[in-house]
Amino acid sequence: MPATHDEEFKRLSALCRMHLKAGMLDWYAFDLKSMAALLGREGKHTDKLKVLMVAFYIDLSGVGMAPFIDDALVASLEEAARQSGLNKHQIDELYLETVKADTTPSHVMTVSDSRYILELSLSDRKDEADEILAGMAENRLTSLGKVVE
Repeated sequence: MPATHDEEFKRLSALCRMHLKAGMLDWYAFDLKSMAALLGREGKHTDKLKVLMVAFYIDLSGVGMAPFIDDALVASLEEAARQSGLNKHQIDELYLETVKADTTPSHVMTVSDSRYILELSLSDRKDEADEILAGMAENRLTSLGKVVE
């Protein structure tokens, strides 16, 4: 018998807590993407958008992996933004209200910079977003190398 929405939400919430507590942010981001799909099926498009924003920030963080922009996630963000009915300014504000600097233990950029990467990605300027992200990641690695030396 398929799980109810409540059962699925509880299961995903438990996975989120477990992966977050264990510091498995890549898995936590995956859990958030699954939770967003569930929220979308429930018609909670603004909540879906917020959850996807956190997953986007984690993917950009470089924690546990190289920072990257997930094209499928960007497509889901575009869909959630459209379904939420929010305008660009409201989406920007929602991002800055939802994503906090302490979401990840370290990051290659500020929350405001990551919001700009999201804006570029949602504006079909992914090449520019990738270029900026690569530069920020390189700068971070260079600065870490200087600290280690």
